[in-house]
Amino acid sequence: MKLKILYFIAYFILYPVLISAQGNYEIIGLENKKVKPGKRHIMDVSIMECVYEHKIFDPHKNDIRIEDKILEIGRNAIRYGDYGIYRRDSVIKTDYPDGILRSDYSAISQKYGGRLHELVIDLKQNTATYFHSIWGDHYCYEETIPNIKWAITESKENICGYACKKATTTFRGRKWTAWYTEELQINSGPWKFNGLPGLILKVEDDKKEHTIEAMQIRKSKKPFGYFVRSSPTKMERTALNKMVCDYMWDPDSFLAGNPLRPQLPDDGQPTTKKRLFYNPIELD
Repeated sequence: MKLKILYFIAYFILYPVLISAQGNYEIIGLENKKVKPGKRHIMDVSIMECVYEHKIFDPHKNDIRIEDKILEIGRNAIRYGDYGIYRRDSVIKTDYPDGILRSDYSAISQKYGGRLHELVIDLKQNTATYFHSIWGDHYCYEETIPNIKWAITESKENICGYACKKATTTFRGRKWTAWYTEELQINSGPWKFNGLPGLILKVEDDKKEHTIEAMQIRKSKKPFGYFVRSSPTKMERTALNKMVCDYMWDPDSFLAGNPLRPQLPDDGQPTTKKRLFYNPIELD
C-alpha cells in the first residue's frame, strides 16, 4: 500500500512537467519565469478549418469519451489534431505575445486539455505522417496516403447545415459509413478518410464505437504545421500501433524502463496493472 501511495505522489509531481514536454514547451525557470514556445514546421496556409467531435466507446470499460479535433486544410497539406491544443496555442499567441509565465501556462493547459497527437498529410509528396507521444518520448510513422474505395448510395442527410450524401467502405479492420457534402469540393475528412467528391462531415463504424461528426466549419488563412520534436523515434505503422496498445493495456509494465517513471525499490513489484481507456480507430 505504501508503494502505491509513493507511486501516485511521484506521478502527480511529475505530471505538470510531462504535460509541458508533450505540449512542446521548454521550461526555462520556476513559476515566476516565462515559458518558451516550441517551434512548428510550417507546411501550408489553411483555406478552411473544420472542428469535429470524436465520440469513442470502449466496450471493455463500458465507457464513452469525447474528444474535440480540428482539421486544418491547405492546398498542399492537411493537419488533423487536438482542438484543445489548437485553442491553447491560439490563446497564448493572442494574449501573451511577449511570453507566458509557467503558472499561467499550466492554468491554460488545464482549461483546454488535449494531447499532442497529430496527423499531417503532404499532398505533394502523397504521404501521411502520424506523431504520438508517451511520457515525453516521441514516436512517428509515415505511410502513403491511403487509397480508400467507397460505395456511394442515394441516402441523404443534413449535417452542420450542409446537404450530405452517404458512402460506405471497409478500412483498417472496421466497416465505415461516411457522410460528405459536394457543397465543399475538398477531397478530405477527419483522420485519414479521403477519396470522396466532397468534404467528409461525419464518419461512423458499424459498431458505433467511433463517431466523428463536424461541429463547425469556417474559412481560414492561417499558417499551420506540426510541432518540431526532438529526435522522434521512427517506426512502422503497425509497430507503433502495437506499442500504443501495450502501453494502454498495461502502462506500469510499459514504463518500467522509462527514466521519467518513478522508480521502485529493487525488490518492489509493479504497483498497478490498470488498463487505460482505449479503443483504436485502426484494428489492423
